[in-house]
Amino acid sequence: FRLRGSRLNSPCMVAAGIAGARSELLSGITGVQDITVALNGVTVSEKITKATPLWAALAIAFCGRLAVDFGARVIRVREPDDPLSSLAGDHANALRAFLDAGKHAPGAETSVEDASRIRVTLRHDRDAGNGADVKEVVFCGSGADAAESEFTIAATSGLLDIVGRSDARPLMLGGHQISYSTGLSGFLAAVALLRGKDLDRAEVSALGTALWINWKSLAAAAQGRPIPRRSAESGKWRTAPCADGHVALVYFDRDWPVIGKMTGDPTMQALAAERAWTDRNLLAELERRLAAWALKHTRSDIAAASKSLGLAMGAVWTPAELLADPQYCARNFFGPAASDATRHDRRPRLPVIAIAQDGSPGASPRASAAHGGGPLAGVRVIDLGILTAGASTSAILADLGADVIKVESPTYLDPFRGTPGTSRAEGWWNNSDAFKSTNRNKRGICLDLKSARGREIFLQLVGQSDVVVENFRRGVMQRLGLGYDALRAANAGIILASVSSQGENGPDAGNISFGSTLEATSGLAAMTAYEDGVPLVTGMDLNYPDQVGSVFAAATIVAALRSTTRSGIGAHLDISQRELATYLLGEELMAERVDDVAGRLGNASPEYLLQDAFRAQDGWVAVSIKDDMQLTCALALAAPNPAGANSRDVEVCKNVVSAWMSGLSSSYVCGQLRKCGIAAAPVLDGEGAWNHARVTEAGTIRPLARSPSGDIVKGFPLYIPQRAIAVNCAAPNLGQHTEAVLRDVLGLRPDQIAELARDSVIGTRPTSPNASRLD
Repeated sequence: FRLRGSRLNSPCMVAAGIAGARSELLSGITGVQDITVALNGVTVSEKITKATPLWAALAIAFCGRLAVDFGARVIRVREPDDPLSSLAGDHANALRAFLDAGKHAPGAETSVEDASRIRVTLRHDRDAGNGADVKEVVFCGSGADAAESEFTIAATSGLLDIVGRSDARPLMLGGHQISYSTGLSGFLAAVALLRGKDLDRAEVSALGTALWINWKSLAAAAQGRPIPRRSAESGKWRTAPCADGHVALVYFDRDWPVIGKMTGDPTMQALAAERAWTDRNLLAELERRLAAWALKHTRSDIAAASKSLGLAMGAVWTPAELLADPQYCARNFFGPAASDATRHDRRPRLPVIAIAQDGSPGASPRASAAHGGGPLAGVRVIDLGILTAGASTSAILADLGADVIKVESPTYLDPFRGTPGTSRAEGWWNNSDAFKSTNRNKRGICLDLKSARGREIFLQLVGQSDVVVENFRRGVMQRLGLGYDALRAANAGIILASVSSQGENGPDAGNISFGSTLEATSGLAAMTAYEDGVPLVTGMDLNYPDQVGSVFAAATIVAALRSTTRSGIGAHLDISQRELATYLLGEELMAERVDDVAGRLGNASPEYLLQDAFRAQDGWVAVSIKDDMQLTCALALAAPNPAGANSRDVEVCKNVVSAWMSGLSSSYVCGQLRKCGIAAAPVLDGEGAWNHARVTEAGTIRPLARSPSGDIVKGFPLYIPQRAIAVNCAAPNLGQHTEAVLRDVLGLRPDQIAELARDSVIGTRPTSPNASRLD
């Protein structure tokens, strides 16, 4: 691959190229699939120059780090004084140790040309010097001809506006989430290009990825609904202090009777029995009593009580505490004895395990690399995914051209069909905006998997498919008689992608978790805090781990397809969302002082001299000042203010800049700062981000799209110019395509289909009014 930078009229940041040759996959596979060699035979070339902005360098390097972990040979091509090499200090060392692990530098013995066996060029004009097998992924910013940082990109995407407390300034997610999520999009693009024989270029945008992650806010704006705003102190899901730290209180109103049982508080139990949460004042009393109970108990005790009762509350752990976490130790996530290990040994492994299974390959793999269609044309996916983590994973596969068949049961629908706010009128199960967003481009069937006949039909479908995606609670597939062994018996080449919160094994494998639970237990919440150190979660309005988890899971599946297509041997992919969220904090685990995070709280960044949000006359402004020269320029703009004009104390400088901005418009302030090369952007809310996206990203990366039925739905985190991704069909009504699938895929006769309908094995309506209720 060649990662480089130009896009339409807007300057794209130089990027890295994944320089890959025509690669031969694993040879001699006899019975075991190993995901960490899925990209054997692929050479990746990272191109980072001193002109590459830091956010792009991080995205490129993280994309390359993923490629290493999947088995590719990665060559680092970097100019002297590039943004990563120029960073100094312990945190910078940890950052490079995490991003550069396993990579090679070009030299006398291993040149880029020798390693890739193809010609690699790093020009801005896309047609110059490409070999037939060269693929390139281009990383772009917001399209504005101005300095940018992760912080300002987050501001433009609306992400800053929904993270933090309502009475405080906007807050950045901890770590390098903007760059790393862009790197995830880049890796997805890379493995997609490897499957498309006639595809050689894809684009990923940091702003486009951030907007895509923030799709709930944008959809609310596009549909005229209330715009989510930051409300960490009072949101539906939030953190609360306990006896030895903080916990994430993640629950639904329906859980109050169980919470009353957990606390043993008779008053709470009585209020819960009376459904007191329908009364605002009584609900406040319930919440007060829960908070008082939490103060008397430890994080571990609360997590254990939550687990025993099937609740999704989670302890807030710091990166340092995760090194001895029992679940991570059981799954060898950091290697043996990680808490006592060197920094090198504390590097987190790839957050997916291909569960080894001995066996023989199938007679002939079904899927083949695509010609003339999307990268996954010819691939069939059976989708058991629900909510965001599962359903959005399969939606990405559908966007890339796969035939995705969503399977629901009359007794249990995708819970997104019953999200709060959905009308309860007749046909409510087909009217949810959330369901429409995450299930467009799919066909849908309704099949009772609890019946013997339903399971038989499902396994017949597996025999005609390539991938099964599921994110049920651990054990559900086995209890249905549809575990991996049963699927393998139906199709030796099947890939079962199990997307779970904790993974398939370990003491916490059975935990119920939502995105905010995972933010707490992964270390992300501890890194997302104001200077007071109180950890925060993103809540229902974002659920960040679900968004990035679906990109990673989709990319993992596409990578696995490269091996299974040739070998005929399937794989059970054990994908842990919690491990991914921690993997995205990799350098925090590799720092010399893992417990020293104080300097990275609030909006501070070790890569910037001063970074924060300041209030202007008409709203907040995000500013990233990287060095003394930029700081001098910013202070000069604030004149006359001689008291602080020559100061290098960060707090004094913040006060000077804040006083200057307070009486000026955000557009004026940003214009003045950008003249100095300083990254600055207004903090947009969901509506502002949606309007910005419509103007700047139309025709390329689209965070939202419109379905043929006219609905605003979730868009795409990448763009392939030769095969533009589009929403070709609306999300299916319940059971809409059952007859067609049974007839065309399995060859069932009309009388057989009619018999299944009479026996309620198939259907078009739920058998219970609460079959998918989330509220």
